[in-house]
Amino acid sequence: MNYLYTFIAGAFIGVAALFVWQKPVEKAEPAAAEQVQSDGSLVLARDATAKPVAPPRAPQGGKPIRSDTVTVSSTRTGCPACTVNLLTVEMKDGSHRVVANSPDGTVISGIDIPLVHINLVPINTVRQHVWAAGVSRGTGQEAWGLFVDRDLGPLRLGGEANKNGPGQYEARFRLGFVFK
Repeated sequence: MNYLYTFIAGAFIGVAALFVWQKPVEKAEPAAAEQVQSDGSLVLARDATAKPVAPPRAPQGGKPIRSDTVTVSSTRTGCPACTVNLLTVEMKDGSHRVVANSPDGTVISGIDIPLVHINLVPINTVRQHVWAAGVSRGTGQEAWGLFVDRDLGPLRLGGEANKNGPGQYEARFRLGFVFK
């Protein structure tokens, strides 16, 4: 019966370790200067330390991930420059929305066109650990061992060395599939 408790405790420790060591890593984007392209479009300057001037409010359940401010001068004479604030929001399902407002007037219309199809997985979920190592314990006898696993894309390869008793050793190789 003690072996069952040991196995259950090990399983809980393993799951807890998975949640602690598999946390997503967020990377800060470096500052970049604005660039005028050959077609006249402007690649906006990037400054992670700047504060948004008047950011729009994010929709319910959305997490703001990027704020942009654009000032446009009209090609028509007599029209003043207009500033538009854009807020990119990550929704709970992993999709993105864009919210616009302007201190110079009312936003009449706009369209958000996704150019890349996503699998609707929350952003910044990069798995950092592809190796695993640990101790194994047999429940039927005094068997102890060590294991090493490696994730290679959708496959998990592993090896294990056990001591099953006095002078009795065993090696195991594993092949499995990684799934979420």
